Amino acid sequence: AGEIKELFRKAGVSHLLALSGLHRGIVAALVLLLLRPMVPRKYIEYVLLLFLFCYSWIIGLNFSFIRSVLMFSLFCLAGAMRIKPSPGKILPLAALIQILLWPACIRSWSFILSYSAMGGIIYLSRRWTFWFKRVLSGPLAPVIGISLSAQAVVIPLILPGFGSFQPIGFLAGILLTPLITLSIWFGIILLLLSPFFPALPGMCGPALELIYRCIQIILTSSGKIPPLQWDRAGGKLLFILALSAIVMTGITVIIKDGKFVRPDTQTKLRFPLGDSGPA
Repeated sequence: AGEIKELFRKAGVSHLLALSGLHRGIVAALVLLLLRPMVPRKYIEYVLLLFLFCYSWIIGLNFSFIRSVLMFSLFCLAGAMRIKPSPGKILPLAALIQILLWPACIRSWSFILSYSAMGGIIYLSRRWTFWFKRVLSGPLAPVIGISLSAQAVVIPLILPGFGSFQPIGFLAGILLTPLITLSIWFGIILLLLSPFFPALPGMCGPALELIYRCIQIILTSSGKIPPLQWDRAGGKLLFILALSAIVMTGITVIIKDGKFVRPDTQTKLRFPLGDSGPA
């Protein structure tokens, strides 16, 4: 286990091992896939919420996972109130609730990086995906736009905070996420079905071994590339580029789209979870 963690750290994808919204999403997606044929649509959110709390109680909580639980709960609450949920409003509300309940979280890197990465995804990825769609086709544009938006926001924090940053982690994360999703899904399904089909683990063994080998190859290859150091020119340049990308995107949104300045948008601030109207 220690060797695997070291490989993830060298590849710059340690966050994939942390219990966070990624794991909650992976497990919730499988549960939704299995329960959707059996549970009426109007109750599916409540079933997922109940599952999420049970899952959190079993595996334990960290500040990153608490963020995921709070945001999902607020989304469900907005749906129950017939409000169209707005991630841009739910994220700061979840942060405020978490700070009030656990004041010590504001000194935790898990809290800071989790909310920063999610903020990048919520506030930047839509615009960046739009730009990437002009040069990329298929699912590549949203994948790259979402991944880069999260990375851009955490780079100015990680570089001075930890002293280094592994840029190849961006590409490694894109390649590893579907493989990790498959491995978790395989594990859960085998855990549920093995008591009824004892031969199933042996039948699925080669597929799991192939997934594991692919993960190991990606980690080993990525770990051979040295990270950028904060006290070197490359680290300073990456820091400036990340900040510039964030600032320029904000200026573009404000000037071109008129966000935050049109009077008609201000009335929506009365709704802390989203906008009025049917969810």
